[in-house]
Order: sequence, then structure tokens, then C-alpha cells
Amino acid sequence: MSILLSILTALISCLNYLWWLYGEPIPTVSITSQIVLIVLTITAMATYRKERLRPAYELGQPRIFTLGFGITVLSLIANAGVLIAIVLLIRG
Repeated sequence: MSILLSILTALISCLNYLWWLYGEPIPTVSITSQIVLIVLTITAMATYRKERLRPAYELGQPRIFTLGFGITVLSLIANAGVLIAIVLLIRG
């Protein structure tokens, strides 16, 4: 369920950014909705119950994210990037 929530927040975040570029956005609504999406993604990361890391197969390599947890991390990065982009568009 956490992975689905992360994918959903990333898609809504992309729609928020496209609305900002091609529509007539309201800045407070865009920023508020983006902050809510980031909070939902962080909640999805916190409630992820499966294994988060797996060992790398090469000797001496650090542990890496599993696929599901990697999707939630990428969703958080994308949501944060869209928030930064919207703030930069507002500030000019």
C-alpha cells in the first residue's frame, strides 16, 4: 500500500507542476497541495513494512535499497523537486 501511495503522490505532483506551467494556478493552493503530497510520501516511507535494504552482491559494496523502498524514495525526491520548482517559479 505504501508503494501505491508513493506512486500516486508522484503522479499528482507531476499534474500539479503541469497545472502550474499550462494552467492558471493559485500559488497558495499549489504550494499547500505540494507540501501535503510530501507529507503523504514521508508517511508512506515511515509505514513501509517490508525490508528496506538488501545486500549488494559484490564484495565490499554497501547495502542498497529494495525496489519497493526505492520507489518511495524516488517519489519523495520528485515531490521535493516539484516543490522547489514551484517556489522558484513563484519567486521569478
